[in-house]
Amino acid sequence: MTIAINTLPLLDNQAGAERYTRNIIYHLVRLDGDHQYHLILSRINQSLYRPDQGNFQETVVDVNTRYKLLRILSEQVYLPRLLKRRSVDLLFSPCNIGPRILSVPMVVTLFDLHWLFFPELFSRIRLAYLRRALTWSARKAEAVLTISENSKKDLVTLLGIPEERITVTYPGLDPIFEKAPSPEEHAALRKTFGLGDKFILFVGQLHRRKNALGLIRAFQLLKEQGPLEHQLVLAGGEGDGSTEIRDYIRQQPRGEIIVTGCIPDEAIRTLYHQAACLVYPSLYEGFGLPVLEAMACGCPVITSNVSSLPEVAGEAALLIDPYRIETIAAAMNSLLTNPDLSQSLIQKGYKQARRFTWEAAARKTLEVFEKVKAAHG
Repeated sequence: MTIAINTLPLLDNQAGAERYTRNIIYHLVRLDGDHQYHLILSRINQSLYRPDQGNFQETVVDVNTRYKLLRILSEQVYLPRLLKRRSVDLLFSPCNIGPRILSVPMVVTLFDLHWLFFPELFSRIRLAYLRRALTWSARKAEAVLTISENSKKDLVTLLGIPEERITVTYPGLDPIFEKAPSPEEHAALRKTFGLGDKFILFVGQLHRRKNALGLIRAFQLLKEQGPLEHQLVLAGGEGDGSTEIRDYIRQQPRGEIIVTGCIPDEAIRTLYHQAACLVYPSLYEGFGLPVLEAMACGCPVITSNVSSLPEVAGEAALLIDPYRIETIAAAMNSLLTNPDLSQSLIQKGYKQARRFTWEAAARKTLEVFEKVKAAHG
């Protein structure tokens, strides 16, 4: 069969949906030589998803999809017409939303429903669009993929999707996080950001639901309780909480809290290897890739006891209530002052990280494609 993959809603960054799509495509290339694939790319993301494989073709839509209205129009109007001309058998939309009017079966990936849990972070127009678009995408799709059992539960409970139509395809670990950084990479990163020998790490975009500000306050509380040699490093791109976080940091001593901005995976990997621990006190996650990445790099993890994070962490992390700053501070103190605990989490983390692979996710995805095609003759 010919499978079209819709990347039009995806930008040119390395956020969760983009990383997921890139890895699924890469592993489909490795696994599947039987079916034909047609990638629908945009002008701005075309360099991210171009496998050199004979059964992969592409169409680049000449539109700047950074503009939301153009992105929506290209997906809802242009894409269905394109699929008709290309004689496609199935559409895979790995980015929450697919065309409302469609002449072929569709498989869609719905990552999570964080917008329902934090509606105050969205405009009324944006929220109304998400409610309608995700609901019709879920109902239109022949099958729905999601990235954790917790997200599956939310989709069943909050969107009313029948459980039997949902398949969980856990994300995996990018190969880059399985390699150790060089001494030169360590030295360059320390020089670039003014890092000392000891620091606590947070990785993620500075969105309010990621709770980086809660971590900062817990870090300050820990400092008030006794001497602390560690810096706090926030590694990630801008988000809806960036202004509030930067305003708070300006009131603190210079150099204690470092914000790196968006940096490449190689630099993130080096930070994992250098950090005393990763603290990821997010209020809601569809999965939580930084937890997995840190474990693979031998970095002990503290993370939240909510949403999908206990599912990802297993018994290989300290779980905290992200709404209670004192519990975040207490967990950091326990880990920083107990080398045996730290080593135990590191060893458990290596084992836990190996449970999640992109190859397994791609195999399950391919099985869903073939099941949908079989149901349609």
